Amino acid sequence: MLWKSKIIIFSLFILFTIYTKSISDTHTKDFEILSKLIFPTAYDVSIGHDKKLKISIISYKVRISYPAKEILKFSEKILKKYGWVKKEKIKEANNGWDIFIDGTQKEEPVVHKWSEVWINEEKTQMIILLFKYFSYTENLKEKLCLNTPLNNILNVTIQIGPYKD
Repeated sequence: MLWKSKIIIFSLFILFTIYTKSISDTHTKDFEILSKLIFPTAYDVSIGHDKKLKISIISYKVRISYPAKEILKFSEKILKKYGWVKKEKIKEANNGWDIFIDGTQKEEPVVHKWSEVWINEEKTQMIILLFKYFSYTENLKEKLCLNTPLNNILNVTIQIGPYKD
């Protein structure tokens, strides 16, 4: 009877090891593609992973003039190289530069935001690219008429997770 319980424990250990390895492999693959999307002059780079949501995130800042065409082309080139496809324009994805006042933040900055959604060939994963410039001014008229950011600090957030249609 003792040998049966040892076999069960050993089998559970093997299954747990295989399961953890598959999670670890997915996590590693996520960060492989995310790390390739870090722009060469990036700073304040941080990484994270939400096991519950199965999402990996990299964020960083880069000094680049609006409309940041270099980083948009850089990201597109990398993602296409690895077989990712840009999702067609959809209302939720807000493709293109959006300009709005973020009333949820203390100083209510003007935000210039670009976002894209990319899908892998197998349609099992998606990458969301968010590029944001934050401009701070107390002048309401200036806020309402701000067509270009007041600085060249681009905040980048890149997230990879399960594909959801």
